[in-house]
Parts: sequence; C-alpha cells; structure tokens
Amino acid sequence: MHGVLTMRRNADWRTPLSLLESGVAHQPTNSKLAYNLGHVLFRQANPPQPEAALVQLRRARELLPTFFEAAVVEATVLREVGRSEEAEQLLRQVIRDCAGWEAHVAGEGAHGGGGNEAEGADARIAKQLRHERAQSQQQGFFYASRGLA
Repeated sequence: MHGVLTMRRNADWRTPLSLLESGVAHQPTNSKLAYNLGHVLFRQANPPQPEAALVQLRRARELLPTFFEAAVVEATVLREVGRSEEAEQLLRQVIRDCAGWEAHVAGEGAHGGGGNEAEGADARIAKQLRHERAQSQQQGFFYASRGLA
C-alpha cells in the first residue's frame, strides 16, 4: 500500500508547479504553500498565470495577515500586468501595516504583554513567524521574495 501511495505522490514531484498545487490542495490553510504557488505561477509557469498568482498571493495574506512578503510580491505582479495604481496602494498599505505591527510588538514587549487577547495572538504569530524564518534560513529554505530554494 505504501508503495502505491509513493508512486502516486511521485507524479506530484515532476515540477515545482505540480508539487505546490498538490501541497495547496492537501493543506489549504498553509500560507507559505499559497505564497510559493503564487510565485511559481507568475515566474515559472509557461505561460505565466498572473491572475492565478494574485489569487494565491492574496490567499497567503488572508491566512497570515503579517505575511508582508506576499503583499510585496503581489504588488510586483500587479505592477507587471499594468495595474500600477493598485500596486502602489497595496505597498502603501503594507508600509502602514508593517509600521503599526512593529510598533505594536515593540510596545507589548515594553509593557509586559498586558494587552487584550487579540494583541497576544498577534504577538504569538509574530514570534512564530520569526522562529520559522530563522529555522528556514538555517536549513537553506527560502519562502520570501527570493523564491524557492
């Protein structure tokens, strides 16, 4: 049975696109998979699929609102398909959100984390995100705007 499952899974590993599509189908709440699929749909698919890429990049941001790299890549896609005004608005919003998030995290550390439950959840997400990035960099995996390793 395991051999059959392995043979079926091997088909998913043919290309980065097929692997990521399978991953997103199996783990629809994984923001990193959605981000990477969006990146591959735009940069490596032949022909490029910018609209499908935008869907995945937006989904990555919905799943993890502090995933600012996904917003930057989304803005890049928007700009490259001629939607420069949308790209500019998105980048301005990301700058505001990022500054607000950084101030929030810094303020929580200074005040001992005594905010409401939602603020505590944001801090936990931020801490987990920093941990995952550090771990990924140590292992040589990249999921930010540099693309797939």
